[in-house]
Amino acid sequence: MSLQSDPQQATRRELLLSIVVPVFNERTMLPVFLENLLPILQSLALKSEVVFVDDGSQDGSAEYLKQMISKMPVSGL
Repeated sequence: MSLQSDPQQATRRELLLSIVVPVFNERTMLPVFLENLLPILQSLALKSEVVFVDDGSQDGSAEYLKQMISKMPVSGL
């Protein structure tokens, strides 16, 4: 494995955009958030990942996210 010392040599396909989303009782906003975020990520020429961090939501946020993730094509969890 070689490391490139020149950042200009890296291509956009080699980059990974990571988005970390804190979630706490956001069930009502998650559909709106995903509806806006997903088309943007799909339009980018970058690999991307979205990490949702639920800190004990009591409104069904985690369950909603699990349901939505099961319907999406993912390359890894």
